[in-house]
Amino acid sequence: MEDEKAKSTEEYTLLLCLDSGELEIVKLEDLPRNWPLGQYCSRRTGTKSEMENLRRILIHNNLKTLMKHG
Repeated sequence: MEDEKAKSTEEYTLLLCLDSGELEIVKLEDLPRNWPLGQYCSRRTGTKSEMENLRRILIHNNLKTLMKHG
């Protein structure tokens, strides 16, 4: 029961790598303190499902922008 409660309160964030274009969801506690140059971390945090939804929205909006200007 405690494990389920702990998992539900875990916070996640998005980590963007400009070199590869990778946008990954990472646990806030697992976030590296000194990540490599070209990686940026979102200040927005939330549950894993919230971050997956945000990631999906960001990708969708970027695709719409590319289609509009491409």
